[in-house]
Amino acid sequence: MSESGIRQDDMVKHLAQGEAAWMLVETLMLALVDRGLITREDLISMVEDVCATKKQMVAEHQHPQIASVAAGLLSTLGNSLAASRK
Repeated sequence: MSESGIRQDDMVKHLAQGEAAWMLVETLMLALVDRGLITREDLISMVEDVCATKKQMVAEHQHPQIASVAAGLLSTLGNSLAASRK
């Protein structure tokens, strides 16, 4: 068990699920753009909105450590989407 009381196996499984979900969502986002079902700009705007929500959560002390990391990940995703323009 770790200091948080979570078994190492459970922690690894949880992190792996999060990583798999993240990769799947990113792939689906790009597929939607590639198929013309959503514009890249609209998708980037949505990611920016969620990022702003996470930043607001930090400001309001709602799980600030998790929200801060999530905001950073979302910012990276938005930048990645913007950089992948054709």
